[in-house]
Amino acid sequence: KAIIHLSDGTKEELEPETLFVGNEDVLYCKVKGGKFPARFLRPAYYQLAEHIREEEGQFYLFLGKEKYSIKYSEA
Repeated sequence: KAIIHLSDGTKEELEPETLFVGNEDVLYCKVKGGKFPARFLRPAYYQLAEHIREEEGQFYLFLGKEKYSIKYSEA
């Protein structure tokens, strides 16, 4: 389980299945019930990157025993 701190001062649990890479290779996830994209700032990205691995050209986030595919651009 990963908790993210949003720029509006709130916190919520990361929904890893919503992770995607957008323009300029920036990592995002959906927040507020999937209504809004949230961009990971550099410090948060580096923390999350410790749990990201590449397998056969696809990137995955590993949390506990779970593996989540990171999609490309949802624009």
